[in-house]
Amino acid sequence: MSRRRSFRRMIEPYFAALRKSQRTTICDLVQGLLYGTKVGLANIARAMRDRTTVRHRIKRIARFVTNDRIALTTVFTSLIHWLLSPSCRVVVALD
Repeated sequence: MSRRRSFRRMIEPYFAALRKSQRTTICDLVQGLLYGTKVGLANIARAMRDRTTVRHRIKRIARFVTNDRIALTTVFTSLIHWLLSPSCRVVVALD
């Protein structure tokens, strides 16, 4: 099983409120954030692991972010549920 597919299976249950294509995009974005060294649209697109060009990935991220049908509260709530699940250990650093 590929790393991408296993990662998707791990986080997909937390994003059940989103459409399948939106869940796939979320998975790719999270992988881009994990593999990338910087946070930014182009850097996330460069670090994404799919067989498309960086230009196509940037357009995909932009369409996802500007999509009015996606409720950001749903996405962030799902992310929080995933990060704070009993199987994950969360470390909070205060400065």
